[in-house]
Amino acid sequence: MKSPSVTRRTVCAFLLALATSLHGWRAFAQNDAQEQPRDPNQPAILENAAPAPPAFFDADADLVHRGEIVVFGQDVHLRKNERCRSMVVIGGNAMIEGSVTRDVVVLFGSTTNKGSIGGDLVTILGPAHLDGTVRGSFVNILGAPTLGPEAVVEREAVAVGGKLRLDPGALIKRGRQEFALGNNFVWLGDWFRGGLLKARPLPPSLAWAWFVAGTFLVIYVLMSMVFPRPLRACVNSLDDAPVAAFFVGLLTLILFLPALVLLAVTVVGVPLLMLSMVVAIFFGKVAIYQFTGLQLGRQLNLAALQLPIVALLLGALVFYLLYTIPILGFLVWGLGIVWGVGAVLMAVFANFKREAKPAGVPIAATAGAAANPGSNVPPPLEGVVPAPTPGAADVIHFERAGFWIRVGATIIDLLLIGVLSAFVFAGLAFPILLVVYHVAMWTWKGTTIGGVVFGLKIVRLDGRSIDFAVALVRSLFSIISFVFLLVGFFWAGWDKEKQSWHDKIAGTVIVKVPAGISLL
Repeated sequence: MKSPSVTRRTVCAFLLALATSLHGWRAFAQNDAQEQPRDPNQPAILENAAPAPPAFFDADADLVHRGEIVVFGQDVHLRKNERCRSMVVIGGNAMIEGSVTRDVVVLFGSTTNKGSIGGDLVTILGPAHLDGTVRGSFVNILGAPTLGPEAVVEREAVAVGGKLRLDPGALIKRGRQEFALGNNFVWLGDWFRGGLLKARPLPPSLAWAWFVAGTFLVIYVLMSMVFPRPLRACVNSLDDAPVAAFFVGLLTLILFLPALVLLAVTVVGVPLLMLSMVVAIFFGKVAIYQFTGLQLGRQLNLAALQLPIVALLLGALVFYLLYTIPILGFLVWGLGIVWGVGAVLMAVFANFKREAKPAGVPIAATAGAAANPGSNVPPPLEGVVPAPTPGAADVIHFERAGFWIRVGATIIDLLLIGVLSAFVFAGLAFPILLVVYHVAMWTWKGTTIGGVVFGLKIVRLDGRSIDFAVALVRSLFSIISFVFLLVGFFWAGWDKEKQSWHDKIAGTVIVKVPAGISLL
């Protein structure tokens, strides 16, 4: 008698063989059916059996992950099947229908959120419409914020500069804050997209931009009527030395920021310098426009176009049209500022030179020269003043330099050394380079670059030129004048001989060299 285990094994083997044979017959039948030609009149047989389900189901199989999105000057559309970690859009619009894990920041553009944001939604200088979920805060600065019926803000909603408009179905869980400034600032975002991103200051389609340009033009015309002579001097500077005017303006704008930093310790220095720069830019603009109109009038040989106000209007029209061209607009605008500021400064310097220039004294031929016919040196012509060459004893009798003119020369030297220390001698400390510069320049020429600009020279009390030892002593002891709250420098404004503390220690004095005498 067979055991039960053997019987069980026999039955299992039979069932397995039967299943294998049935599976083979089914596959053979399907292959045979595919090989046999099908009758076109025979109706198609539809199989009702559903396909076998997959082994597992991935819910994110169709979800697109875009990582971090950072764009400049382009629009972004995050669709429903898309997800990103964070989003930053500058100068473009953002449409969010998918999900953002962290924060969304949009600058100079509009935001529309119909999806979900895991962090904060911040929109600056643009409208923001929320009809989805924000798990952080909803912030709109200088825009037009609106919340639709499906809007949910987990924290708070903040609106700065615009009124927050809410649908009755919108939900803000931690309240809202509004800081109204009277009106929204969408216009600024329009200028950013239509002007700044295209590198032109005057977009053709913005009416308010043309209104502002026209307002400035009215101011320029009034300036030309109130200050005709100073503006004419600026135009003459452009006409006589255009290249020099450009480089003077370029140097001034380069040194403007370092000058602000150096004057930050004072109370009045920074606002005065900024006001001076604004005035120079305004006068320079008028001069550039007027100069351009005059050149066109001369080329066309039309006297009517050479009138100051007409030339100003014509030149402004030319520049305004150039301002509307992408890239070229900003280039022309920047070059106009540089040239205009340079022309203003050159006109100011020329006016100072005319005021400081001494009156010429006619000198007749001396008897000794006339009695020496064999000399090869021609006698001086009557009415012509030769270039003065003062001796060492004469220099000490020149006018003493006051405190403020010395400050101006020092500022120029500090700016020059600061730029050299930062860009050329990066490994050399600023104080060391400053001492080396002053000692070398004083020993060589008795002055510095700032002294040359303002016509200053350092001499000893006996009239002799300053040497290396005196220059070194004066430079080192100037540190004492600086340490004691700059009192040693201010002493030059109170002293009768205009000497600072380090001048008294070194036995030196600073004099103003008359115009016409070279310092180099």
